[in-house]
This record gives sequence, C-alpha cells and structure tokens, in this order.
Amino acid sequence: MDRSNNNPKKIIIFGATGNVGRALVQAGLRHRYQISVFVRNEAKLRDIFGGVVPVEIGLHVGDALDPAAVADAIHGHEGLVTAVGGNDSRIFHRTCKNIVTGAEKHLIQARRIWVMGGLPGLDVPHTKIMGTDLPFMPSLFRTHRLNYDILKKTDLDWSFVCPGPMFFSGQPGNADELRVTIDEMPYSVAPWTQFLPRIAHPFIMMAHLNGIAIPYEDLADFIMVNFTANNQYSKKRIGLARKVPLSS
Repeated sequence: MDRSNNNPKKIIIFGATGNVGRALVQAGLRHRYQISVFVRNEAKLRDIFGGVVPVEIGLHVGDALDPAAVADAIHGHEGLVTAVGGNDSRIFHRTCKNIVTGAEKHLIQARRIWVMGGLPGLDVPHTKIMGTDLPFMPSLFRTHRLNYDILKKTDLDWSFVCPGPMFFSGQPGNADELRVTIDEMPYSVAPWTQFLPRIAHPFIMMAHLNGIAIPYEDLADFIMVNFTANNQYSKKRIGLARKVPLSS
C-alpha cells in the first residue's frame, strides 16, 4: 500500500473485541499497519486469538471511561479507530468524548481518526434531515449526532463512518465491493420523497435495511484502505452499501 511519510503507520483500535473491532484488527494487520488495541477485558481478546495475542499487536488494557488510561494508550500513535459501542447512550457519548479528546492531545503527525457511528448519523436522501432527528428514533441512536458534533469541533483529520446492518461473511474484506455515499444514507429513493412528512422517513429507511447490509470485513478493509491523511473522506460522514445488494 502506498503511504506518504505523513500518513499514519502506527494505529490504535478501541473496541477491538467487538464484531467491528475484530475485523479491524485483522484488516490492519493484513495492510501491514503497526496495530495496537485498547481493551477492557484481556481474556476476551486472548479468546479471539485462540488463547495467545499475536506478538505484533500492542496491548493496552483499561476502561475507556478513564481519560488518563485512554490518553496513555493513545500517546505515540499516528492514527486511531474507535469501534466502541454500548447500550447506554450516556456511557457511549462519554467514551467517544474521552477517546476524541485523547486523540486531540496525544496523536502525532497525521492525527488521522475514524469513528464508528450508525446509519442514523447520516441524512435522509435528498434532505438535510439527520436520521437521529427522525420520529421513533431510540435515544441510543441519537447519540450519533452528539458524537458527530464532537468531531466537527476538533482539528483532527477525522472521518465518521455510519453503516447500516452488518454481518460476518467469513471472507477477507474487499473495499472495492462497497458503494460510498457522503453525508447521505446509502439507499436510492425518488427525489420527490423529500416532500413527504417527516414521519414517513423512518418507514422508508427500515424498508431499505436489507439492501444496505455489508460485511464487517468489507467495512474494516474500507477503513484501512482509506487511512491515508487528508483524503476524499476526511471531515466527512460516510455511508456504505454493497454494490451488489443482498436482495439482488
């Protein structure tokens, strides 16, 4: 992979024991980055690797709610991905804030960061309505707006990736299989739908979920392929769907 001297080579991944995080670690190693991980449960990480964490992975154990532990882990890295999730909106937001704040203070050189969001972090097609603002949206999903607002206030080279449903394919990831949208949800609807009442859009979104499902492996490959500094996805919200959808 062609990287200039200003592009990150040493990357830390938060949330490495989750579904997205596992795929990110594998993709990062495949693309020959120097990978570190930040996990709360070292035993869970060992289980993922059959009992022994590969020696080429730098290991940091701590709680992402602890700003000092987060800062210490980030220090000396050039890039960062956070795939930390959760079921509590307040904890989800605090964790993201800690990681982004730590990245601002302690990332070096390229200062490239990818943050995982979700589909509601994008706008409804042909509108400026963010999915978080649609009726019936759970409070956890509304946190994506708060996390996006944090990113916009930083001077980091950030990207906010907001996939829909995901699944394991069992195959190596391939970013070329994905179709990319900027700021908008990655499904196609007629332009006239922008004039529908806001209450209609959650149902339109739900009807398209199967068609925009992507493999975890492809998502991870996309992030690692596009970790270059100041690229076309910098300071953007990113939507992803397969070029050949599941329904086809």
